[in-house]
Amino acid sequence: MAAATEATELTETTVSATLASPGRRLAAFLLDVFLFAFTFAIGWLIWYLVVAGRGQSPGKQILHLYVLREDDSVAGLGWMLLRDALVRGFAFATLDLILLSAIGAQGIWIVLLAFAAAALWCLGDAQRQCLWDKLVRTRVAFVPGGLAHS
Repeated sequence: MAAATEATELTETTVSATLASPGRRLAAFLLDVFLFAFTFAIGWLIWYLVVAGRGQSPGKQILHLYVLREDDSVAGLGWMLLRDALVRGFAFATLDLILLSAIGAQGIWIVLLAFAAAALWCLGDAQRQCLWDKLVRTRVAFVPGGLAHS
């Protein structure tokens, strides 16, 4: 996606997709946090497994956001698990455990700052990629009408 307004091949038909704004990405993250808590994690996890194959989380689905790979194809379940569970979740949880055992409870503040820095990376990035997007070579697009799913 060279330009934010460039049409991107996401399915068999070309649709209008733009890079998701940091505000829209933040809103999707906050929706995910709320839905995770509201459904006691179980409902969110089931919903995630249903929509992750389409490059979405529950929050992203509500806001018509899609995670795309480098070739502009929609990230599938494997890519979403790599991006969300392994890079974003496991990496920060491991860092938290290491710091907790090394310096105690104040280690969580360092992890929260590191997470915030990784998330805010998209503010200064031309492709609006957060640090985890950089690591797995994905980006998030906004498709106003959503995609037709088979």
